[in-house]
Amino acid sequence: MVKVIENNAIHRCRCQYCNSLLEYSIEDKQLIQVGQRQEEYQIYCPACNRYTKFDIPE
Repeated sequence: MVKVIENNAIHRCRCQYCNSLLEYSIEDKQLIQVGQRQEEYQIYCPACNRYTKFDIPE
């Protein structure tokens, strides 16, 4: 029987606002406009209801 030990499709990061540990997949990231002609990928934090960067995975 095959058992998944580590799934590379799941990532973790800390919310930059509430410091919650979030687990997300590639489908969760959204392209957010942060300035004029400037966009970045962010994920939604359900703990504080804000979008956060995920630069530093854990």
